[in-house]
Amino acid sequence: MFRIFAIFVSFLASNVVYAASFKRLIEKTIDEIIDPLIFVIFGIATLYFLWGVAEFIGKAGDEKGREEGKQKIIWGLVGLAIMVGVYGIVDIISDFFLDVNGGGGGIYTPGDYFGGGGGT
Repeated sequence: MFRIFAIFVSFLASNVVYAASFKRLIEKTIDEIIDPLIFVIFGIATLYFLWGVAEFIGKAGDEKGREEGKQKIIWGLVGLAIMVGVYGIVDIISDFFLDVNGGGGGIYTPGDYFGGGGGT
């Protein structure tokens, strides 16, 4: 656990040093940590769902086994729905605040208002 924390801290420290702006830091964090984590958890939920399907089919004669498979299918689908929602929320927030697709929004700094450059 400490090793994962140390890797995360070193990642953030390197981004703080090399990031040209706060916007770039947030973009790199989303691209390199959050998005891959979402896809890993999405994959785990998919495997759990498929495990439930296999258990439901494999134990067709056993009522208790079918019920266990059914529960895994339900919770796998719940996990998939949650991860789709999380991905959508992250995408909406990054589009609104970071102006990734040029659709408005953006993070502005005081320099933007006092002649330091345009918005992001």
